[in-house]
Amino acid sequence: MSHQLDDDDVNEYDHEYDFRDELTRLADCFETQSFQLAQAILTRLNNRLRSPNGKPLQRAVFYFKEAIQTLLTGSTRCLTSCTSLEIVQLIKAYKIFSNVSPIPLFSSFTANQAILDVIEGSMNVHVIDFDIGLGGHWASFLKAVAEKAESRKVNSPAVRITAVVPEEYVLESKLIKENLCSFCSELSIRFDIEFVSIRVFEFVSFKSVKFVNGEKTAVVLSPTIFRRIGGGFVNDLRRVSPDVVVYVDGELNGYGNALFRQTIIAMVEDSGRRGTAWREMFGRAGMRPVVMSQFAEFQAECLLRRVQVRGFHVAKRHAEMVLCWHDRPLVATSVWTC
Repeated sequence: MSHQLDDDDVNEYDHEYDFRDELTRLADCFETQSFQLAQAILTRLNNRLRSPNGKPLQRAVFYFKEAIQTLLTGSTRCLTSCTSLEIVQLIKAYKIFSNVSPIPLFSSFTANQAILDVIEGSMNVHVIDFDIGLGGHWASFLKAVAEKAESRKVNSPAVRITAVVPEEYVLESKLIKENLCSFCSELSIRFDIEFVSIRVFEFVSFKSVKFVNGEKTAVVLSPTIFRRIGGGFVNDLRRVSPDVVVYVDGELNGYGNALFRQTIIAMVEDSGRRGTAWREMFGRAGMRPVVMSQFAEFQAECLLRRVQVRGFHVAKRHAEMVLCWHDRPLVATSVWTC
């Protein structure tokens, strides 16, 4: 039996090795703040990966370099050319990433549990999500609401989601609505979802969001919205008085945190001084941190036991629950009240 690789196999292996090598160098650039070299590496990757096609590794690399490009430039590429096929490929790449990394599940499960802890079994819930992605992270939350309703012999609990999304999020919004509505129908949940464009929200803030008396309201934030429109709307949170605000910071590795702080400094008009971080901004808006429950911590630790890659662990810091890889923090979830 021959152990020699043919030319196609060799070329494919070289491409995959190059991608891994480029990503490693890219990470090193951000660690050392060599942003010009990082841009040069991104340019090479952009030339070689023009679309999210190919094998799983190539698709994962494509979306990774797109995310890095967003961090580097502080802007988001136009998604108007996004096709249904590309969205399907994005979902597949996300699933592949979730199978090898606990980051997506840690982010969603801790945020969901933080909301569940605060709403205390309320059967009328409204969530304002500023980073809905493709909406899959709400499945476990909706299932938990349905189970709580069944245990209390309550028929048809009601859940509303208001998603603040980019203007070009047309196909994604349709897919999210179809999937979540179908899922809630199976769970006997009365469900409604509305989409508010970031541009509209930027001008009228929470006046663009429908509020209903008697609902428990939760707000889910991430660094993405602050890069898009700044942090002025945080002062409005106290006026709408949600029951809980959950902040999921997935940019705790050195470069993400540094860039986010720089963005806050540049974009928050009332910051007053350099070095302002999101925690201080929340505090100035009259928000108070809340320690997450022991059950949320237990759930996060159980999640990590299912991960094959070693080195991940859960830590607590400043009332945050932090996912770390060895000594490096990756994602932090914090809970706030007004």
